[in-house]
Formats: sequence, C-alpha cells, structure tokens
Amino acid sequence: MTEVKGSCLCGAVKFQIEGEIKALTYCHCSMCRKVHGSAFGAYIVTGKDSFVMLEGVESLRSYRSSCNVSRTFCGDCGSTIQFMRDGRDDIGVAAGALDDDPGVKPSKQIYCESKAPWHLLQEDIPHFAERS
Repeated sequence: MTEVKGSCLCGAVKFQIEGEIKALTYCHCSMCRKVHGSAFGAYIVTGKDSFVMLEGVESLRSYRSSCNVSRTFCGDCGSTIQFMRDGRDDIGVAAGALDDDPGVKPSKQIYCESKAPWHLLQEDIPHFAERS
C-alpha cells in the first residue's frame, strides 16, 4: 500500500494518503490557477477513503467554489489541500502540499483552453481543452 504524507505551510494540517494514487493532473482552469496562485493547479487523484487526516482537522476550512465542487485549505496559513467534486469517490489532493514523493509523474493537463496566456504548456504531457 502507498503511504504519502503531506502538510500545509504552517504545519497545522497534516495528512496521509493510504492507498492507490491514480494520477497526477495539471489543471489550467482559472479557479485552480487562482487558488494555487500559479499557472496551474497540480493534483494527485486518489480515493476519498485513502485521504486520512493526521492532525489539524480543526484548522481545515472548506470553500464551495462552484455548485458541485468544494476545496479545502488550512484556515491558518491558507495552503490548498483538497479538491472534491460532489458525488465522486475520487478527490484531488494538492500535490504541492505533499511532503513525500508520490511516485507518479503528471499524466495529463486539463482545461488548457483556459491556461494563463503567459504560460507555455508542457508538450510532452497530453493536454486537453477541457476535463478528460
């Protein structure tokens, strides 16, 4: 079984992924760009049951970014932690919050039509106009 630990910037939130890591995806949509403060959001895709909070559940906050998506973050330092779509068994865990190597490389880039105009896509990673 895979065990990958992660935490927020201030260390208040600590978590572990216990189970299969299905993918590492780069999302170029405007919401992911804004929440990550970067050209794209990088997410590890895993099952909801694989995400285990180790510390700081009281610091975890949730934001409803659209009608079917919630994002979690540390209420103390603001670090992005999760992306959760209603009705799905899989979640996205912010790859930048990982403390350990997840053992996977990026497999796709999504919402590339929304990418930042100053950012160049990585041509060796498959890219899609929308979610694939």
